[in-house]
Amino acid sequence: VKQAQAAGQLGEQVDLIRSRIDRQLALSRIAATGKERVDAKAIVDKLLSAMRQMPSLHQLSWHSKIPARLVAAVDAGDFAEAVGNVLDNARLHAKSRIGVTALERDTDMLITIEDDGAGIAEADYGRVLARGQRLDESSQGSGLGLAITSDILRAYGGALSLDRAEIGGLKVTMEWPIAHKH
Repeated sequence: VKQAQAAGQLGEQVDLIRSRIDRQLALSRIAATGKERVDAKAIVDKLLSAMRQMPSLHQLSWHSKIPARLVAAVDAGDFAEAVGNVLDNARLHAKSRIGVTALERDTDMLITIEDDGAGIAEADYGRVLARGQRLDESSQGSGLGLAITSDILRAYGGALSLDRAEIGGLKVTMEWPIAHKH
């Protein structure tokens, strides 16, 4: 039994190391390549369609308000991974409602995802942004989603912030650079 536990712990550590290496390679790629122009609404709509098909603990109502022609200056895969991580967290923790909104502000775009779940105490915000940290050890996932999302945003000069949602749970705001209009 102890050998099986040790093997399981070693496997988890290898997975964490592999994830860190993958993330560092991806961040190097971001720095080395030019920024793409991605249609934020199209990607978010595809992610929401996929999320609606995934199982959740409760019947969920998804609400989205994303303006058309909102263009981010980022790699499409990075954008989808970051937004997808936050949507998946909301899906896992919401009681009944998830809201997604976006708006353009000066040189960036804010995408906000909020749920009506239990939320997170403000004192734990830093902890959930650290790699491999989960507040609920019995839940699914690796504890890497928000940390990876934060890394992706920082690589593009953006930021991730956590707050209490008006609907009761967690509010995650992602600040992305927008593509300059020509």
